[in-house]
Amino acid sequence: MTLRIGTSGFSFDDWVGPVYPEDLPRREWLVYYAREFSTCELNFSYYRIPDTRTLAQIGAKVPPDFQFSIKAYRGITHEREDPEPQMERFSRALAPLIDEGKLACVLAQFPARLRAGPISARLPCKSGQPSLPCAGAGRTR
Repeated sequence: MTLRIGTSGFSFDDWVGPVYPEDLPRREWLVYYAREFSTCELNFSYYRIPDTRTLAQIGAKVPPDFQFSIKAYRGITHEREDPEPQMERFSRALAPLIDEGKLACVLAQFPARLRAGPISARLPCKSGQPSLPCAGAGRTR
């Protein structure tokens, strides 16, 4: 078993000084981060479905054995409408990370108001990608 240590994100202005050198350009933050950590959670995907070009660029900045967990889009986990179309778009967007072997899992974070029932119906791994690894987490108030 491999134990990986990383953080929930890498792009924080208050890390300049304590983590990143003062003169390090923002576009180099992930490259620098990947020298110290072997995994990172990407959270921006909660707010919008990422585009494949963005994920390809992110994946190109890290070593071959680096792993990303990526938060599922909120339209999948938090909206009342049918999540299937959004799950399909989201899953397709992950192609660059999947193809490079850099996707650890999709983190589906569900709201506290989610009613008991078949939660698995809203997991992104149900979207035609049988090998898409998923982790689910329920929030509390």
